[in-house]
Amino acid sequence: MNTACRVTSISLCLALALTCRVFAMAPPYVSDEELAAYPVIVVAKWDKAPAKSHNQYRDDDGLGQVVVKSEVYTSLNVLQVVKGNIEPGVHDLMIGWGISWQEDGTWLTSGTSTEILGDVKDVTEPCLWFLKQTRSWDETRKTDYLTVSNYREVQPLPLTTFFVALGTANRTTEVPRLLTPNDPLVSDRVLRYLCGGKWPWPYEADERFAGFYTTPRHRSLILFLEADRVWDLITSDEKELRGKAASVYAELKGKDCVPKMRTLLDDDDPAVRGIAVGILASYRDEASLARFPQAVEGVEDAVLACKLIKILSSWGDERVVLPMISYLQNGGFAYQYGNDFGIPALKARQALEAITGHAFPFDVELSKKAWQQALPLEDRAARLRFLGKVAPGDESPFVARAGRDRRTEADEKMKERIGGVGEDDVFVTIGLFNLSPRPVTVLKYPSDVEMSWSGGNSSYGDRSATKEDFTTIDPGEAITFEVRLYERFLRADPSKRLRLRYLNNGRKVGVNAWIGTVIVKFGSE
Repeated sequence: MNTACRVTSISLCLALALTCRVFAMAPPYVSDEELAAYPVIVVAKWDKAPAKSHNQYRDDDGLGQVVVKSEVYTSLNVLQVVKGNIEPGVHDLMIGWGISWQEDGTWLTSGTSTEILGDVKDVTEPCLWFLKQTRSWDETRKTDYLTVSNYREVQPLPLTTFFVALGTANRTTEVPRLLTPNDPLVSDRVLRYLCGGKWPWPYEADERFAGFYTTPRHRSLILFLEADRVWDLITSDEKELRGKAASVYAELKGKDCVPKMRTLLDDDDPAVRGIAVGILASYRDEASLARFPQAVEGVEDAVLACKLIKILSSWGDERVVLPMISYLQNGGFAYQYGNDFGIPALKARQALEAITGHAFPFDVELSKKAWQQALPLEDRAARLRFLGKVAPGDESPFVARAGRDRRTEADEKMKERIGGVGEDDVFVTIGLFNLSPRPVTVLKYPSDVEMSWSGGNSSYGDRSATKEDFTTIDPGEAITFEVRLYERFLRADPSKRLRLRYLNNGRKVGVNAWIGTVIVKFGSE
């Protein structure tokens, strides 16, 4: 069954109701090697020339007329020809699906609902354009047009030397020579080329979302013999690329990278140290284990931290517990996939519990001290009893109950938080009770409120917070606050579920608060 999908191209008026499901997604990734093989490569700029759509329509029952083929015509000012049989000057340009920019030439993207950013900021400035010569879907138009139809077909001008080298027959020798700390933009592309066009860990594309759109499907030739050249970049002063160079070096050398990776555990750059820890852990390098806790200090980036925790935890060895404990207060946000939150503190806690059997509190110093004291206890049960006593960390110290609803106007603070009030909105009082035997610091209002029921799903929230937005709840005490819910959610069948997520631990404002999810219990009201 065809599904009407909408694709928006702001500048070129491509607001199209397309009949193929895939058109809502971004176009397939075009690699640098593929771009270098294009028949026409020019230095050009778009002079904000008028643009005109030329679409093919088809009648579709229930949808009316839908666009089945689309193209836009404008002109391109060619300043220099790098490759191809054309002359400099103004040329007609046909724009196909897969590329878009705004009327002022900025915001180059794929122009699709799954929007992927291009590699240049402004197409009115001289850029590299990779073009093909194609014909219109309209058979009455016999002209071959210069055509651009992918968001990667416009590249930064400083990459000219890279693409020229990539287009030569001896590219495997010419491209590596461009690797230099003096040209980070070109060297970044060279590094990716050396490892076959796909970044290795921890820079690899996330296959759960962007992998298909931001990386080639298949890895091309890997230039293993260029590892020493990459190491020279690692030992340079180029801070921007040293992390990626360490990653690529490990990819090119395989397990033989271990001796030099060990030397990076004392590096001044936290990212380089973190990458070294992850690579050494992946090779189960026991000789480095004792240095991991110190090496991960200062590795704060949430994405790298989550990936480090994953690799360390996969080792399944109690000797990786201390470096993972270091992340129990890292409230950075890396990603969210459904109910999977890439917050290092949460990931570390889950991984630590899987290895040790104990749910540690979100307190680094307390947890480290407790673990070091517990290590001499060889009996696992005795160790867990000890940890439970000196470093308790309840999975969730809270229970939340919903009170009666009201249908009155929200106060100004509530309106600011939720972004407006609708006719179907109902305000419900929530009581958040601390059932643990200890005081617990938490946000006064959850970061996210999520409603799910058989008829749908909806959420809203705000993850920013000041120091005043936190409070401490004593044992047996509670705080109350109101949340906005939909009336149709409240009337839904018993399968409905209300989740309150606390995702800000207050580290940036000097607080160490609990983070996690609380499911609200509904009473007879």
